[in-house]
Amino acid sequence: MNAVVADEAKPYLDAFESTSTRLGGDTQVQELRRAALARFVQTGFPTTRAEAWKYTNLRALARRRFAPAPEPVALPEAASLPLADAGWPRIVFIDGHYAPALSQTGAFGDGIRITPLSALLEDAPAEALRLLEARSGDSGFVDLNTAFAADGVVIEIAADARHEAPLHLLFVSQAAAEPLAIYPRIVIAAGAGSETMIAEQYVGLGGAANFTNSVTDVTLDANATLRHCRIQQEAAESYHVGNTRVHQARDSRYISYNIDLGGLLVRNDLETQLDGSNAEAVLDGLFVLSGRAHCDNHTLVNHASPQTRSSERYKGILGGRARGVFNGKIYVAPGAQQTDSTQVSHNLLLSDNAEIDTKPELEIYADDVKCSHGATVGQLDETALFYLRSRGLAADDARDLLVTTFAREILDAVPVEALREYLHDAVQATLRAEQQ
Repeated sequence: MNAVVADEAKPYLDAFESTSTRLGGDTQVQELRRAALARFVQTGFPTTRAEAWKYTNLRALARRRFAPAPEPVALPEAASLPLADAGWPRIVFIDGHYAPALSQTGAFGDGIRITPLSALLEDAPAEALRLLEARSGDSGFVDLNTAFAADGVVIEIAADARHEAPLHLLFVSQAAAEPLAIYPRIVIAAGAGSETMIAEQYVGLGGAANFTNSVTDVTLDANATLRHCRIQQEAAESYHVGNTRVHQARDSRYISYNIDLGGLLVRNDLETQLDGSNAEAVLDGLFVLSGRAHCDNHTLVNHASPQTRSSERYKGILGGRARGVFNGKIYVAPGAQQTDSTQVSHNLLLSDNAEIDTKPELEIYADDVKCSHGATVGQLDETALFYLRSRGLAADDARDLLVTTFAREILDAVPVEALREYLHDAVQATLRAEQQ
């Protein structure tokens, strides 16, 4: 371990020694945590020398010091939370801690079981151990989450259960005297033939400059369908790293809507493995950036079985001095014949100082496949702007119309009207802030 890595890791070692007894779990869980932290300490944060991180420099994050998030002293008003009047079942976490007073757990209905991770750590540590060790050694950020994850949620959906209303997972990050580190852990297990939608939302309040490092594990049994809308609206000075891994059995469908509208430095890793014939993954993403925001989206679709399908559309809208990254990889394993996969990355630059790095990839080891990818980067069409101005629209209104039309293809795919309207409004608000 070199001196730089040691310096980066020391605050996390100190934090673990001061909080390990409060993180929950038995002796085996504590041993797992220590082993995970030891791996992180050995490697430190990824650097731009690693291919997967060549466009994202983490030096600013590595230099910051974050305190373990304590139990919140004060809770926000329930009515002030986003989508508070939607009437959906909701699980709320404040600074990483389950907040039953703000949650609405009575509307889940049959066929779904919700368990806070903190409850498992206390009452069923062996089960918590199994869930935490499932991702041991995946990456430094996953190891850091394993070391410090004190709360989160386990969602078990029974076979053939149907839920039309989304289950809303809301993670609220509040401003504190010193920046906080928050480590949510989410596990979703969808039984055979089930159909569910989950909205996983991260919101920063009061200018919070915190660090959220979340890990989400999804398992879809045969013929299960999960619509997963992940919304990131952290405060402008915050850091957010999200890692989602999906395992799909035969005939399952995973539909992802990944929306990024906040944060100073954001990294999303999304990997899905299609491990049964006729499994399908649909990955849609939109990131709207301004100021000096940086958002890096990495996706991996692993076609591990024959006769699987995937489609992927990511769009970026960047103003100010923002920088966006999209790296999408489609992997077709040996023997995964009759794979059908498409991937596109479209990006719109609203200023001369904005920057996008886009890198679609195909890695194919089968010969009977249909795979394609593509990427575009451009600015607003001056001819279209002139046309709209000639029809009486003000310059700002014409610009807003073209930009929102560009985003609409992603947002309109969200199937729940209330959520779709909320996202349209949130995108509009982000674009207006970018103009100021």
